[in-house]
Amino acid sequence: MQRIVFLIFFITVGNVFADEKSDRPDNQDGYCDLCGSCQCIRRIPVAKPIMKEVKKTCIHTKCEDVIIPGPACLCGKTHGRDECGCFWYPLWKPTWAKVIKKTIPVTTEVTRKVPSYEWVLEERCNHCR
Repeated sequence: MQRIVFLIFFITVGNVFADEKSDRPDNQDGYCDLCGSCQCIRRIPVAKPIMKEVKKTCIHTKCEDVIIPGPACLCGKTHGRDECGCFWYPLWKPTWAKVIKKTIPVTTEVTRKVPSYEWVLEERCNHCR
C-alpha cells in the first residue's frame, strides 16, 4: 500500500514539474538571444516588424442603361389560328422610349498587407540592451 501511495506521489509531482516547464517560452534558456552571453540576463519586450493582413470593404457604383418604353398606339386587331382554334389579338406599335442611367452600388472586399509591429519577449544581456 505504501508503495502505491509513494508511486502516485512521484507521478503527480513529475506531472507538476512537466507542466511548469511547458509553461515557459522556448527562448527562455538563460542566454542572450543576440550574443549568447549568460551574464546579467533580463527578459525585455522588443518590437518586431511584421506584415499584417487587413480586410477592407470598398463600395463603388456601376452605371447601367435602362430603357423605359413610352406609350404605344393600338393599330388594330389581327386574326390567328392554332390547334385550339381561332383567336384575335391586338396589334400595338411602340411610339418612343426613354434611356436613363441607373447607378447600382457594388461592394468588393480587398485583403491588403500592411506593415505592423508585434511585441515579443527576448532575453538580453546588459551589453545588448
